[in-house]
Amino acid sequence: MYRFHDSKVDTNLFRQLQDLTTVLSSNPELLFEYSFGSYIDLLDGKVTASRTWDTTSPNVKVAGLKSDVFLRTIGSFRYSDIQAMKEFLHTVNESSLPKFASQLFALFEDIRLEEKIKQERPGTKHVFTVRKNYYKHKFENERAAHVTRGLALDELFCLIYLTLQSNSPDPNFPRASQSQLEQLNKVKPLIYSVYEARSTQAVSGIVEQIVSRLHEGYVDTIHDYFVFPIHHIDKYTKNTLFDELTRTDELANEDSEELDEEKNEYMDEQFSTLSIGKMRIVIDSRPFCNLN
Repeated sequence: MYRFHDSKVDTNLFRQLQDLTTVLSSNPELLFEYSFGSYIDLLDGKVTASRTWDTTSPNVKVAGLKSDVFLRTIGSFRYSDIQAMKEFLHTVNESSLPKFASQLFALFEDIRLEEKIKQERPGTKHVFTVRKNYYKHKFENERAAHVTRGLALDELFCLIYLTLQSNSPDPNFPRASQSQLEQLNKVKPLIYSVYEARSTQAVSGIVEQIVSRLHEGYVDTIHDYFVFPIHHIDKYTKNTLFDELTRTDELANEDSEELDEEKNEYMDEQFSTLSIGKMRIVIDSRPFCNLN
């Protein structure tokens, strides 16, 4: 164990997470880091897992960190549509609730990606179950605190999460604000449609509709729950990060081919200055042989 940013880090666990990052992304240059939230950043070459897991039990922590890595290196890396995300950010940044909207998008997109990952890799189901149980407990506690402090939109965010992850079609929320329960009921059909979303664009559309239906009296969320899953998104031109990485590899290969061509041209020029006898030595590798 060693200390990192004033907290202890399990070096064996860190290596496991680094190995997961490398294998799942098929990119040995992508490094794992702990951070405030979970995101992937190809420009800085890193995948991060959230510090929220630091205060949990060892088993929950391991599962939670792995779930972050799965979501970023399988989900965001391969299946999130970058162009749809760019359009979404452009739209919500002009709204009055950009923080709420971007966090709601991060939540909904993670839910979509989680379902896809579990279908492809059934062995991940356990870590996502642990993840869900942890966040249900966390958001229930935070919801109660937001009611006390009068943080309306933060309370609504927690209600949306708890509604999505409830085992009941009509969950009960004791001591919730009546105004937030009414607002929740107005957007509930949109919330449940997240499980039918098959694309990033569908997710962004759901979030935009929810934001448009909220009454104008809301002040944007105070607390940070999730960070936007892809950093430096404005720098990418392809539809997915996987495609972006492939493009980078292609550019590197093109550069290498150009260098090889230049080298060959240079060598041809050098060979042309040699005597005929020396050319026989270079081309045929049999000194002074008769080429006829």
